[in-house]
Amino acid sequence: MRDSQQKKVYDAEAAAFARDPDLVWFGSVRAAQRAANEVTRSRLWKALDGPAFVLIKATRSDAKHSMALPWRNEILLDMKQPSYQILLHELAHVALWNIDKRAADHGPEFVLILRRLIEDNMSVEQRIEFDKQLDARRAKYGLNGNTKVQNKLCNTR
Repeated sequence: MRDSQQKKVYDAEAAAFARDPDLVWFGSVRAAQRAANEVTRSRLWKALDGPAFVLIKATRSDAKHSMALPWRNEILLDMKQPSYQILLHELAHVALWNIDKRAADHGPEFVLILRRLIEDNMSVEQRIEFDKQLDARRAKYGLNGNTKVQNKLCNTR
């Protein structure tokens, strides 16, 4: 289930943001770090008990994509595709790992946190478009009985 879910999430993100004229692209790791710092200072991030600081580094030049290393509070950002949406995707991994290490993949809880990060840091319209793309692909998002995530998200509204 999870591999199929991961593909659905990636495809939904690509469709929702590929032609988005409002999507922010970072010109440097420093700019991405500033954006990450803003997220980690947010009310939502604090309610999720995310780490106070997440270090942003560039991936190696031969890396195929960005990735979160949540156990190190670190994100390796692919500077060939350094978008705000990708940064939020990786931050969602870090937040979820800090709540429930067993649920840190692309499952329903991850998507729920990503949706909230998009809404709070990009726009409601961008989150609605992402939702449309998730629904079109039948991707799952929700609490899936995970009370750890539920308790954190209930503190964010």
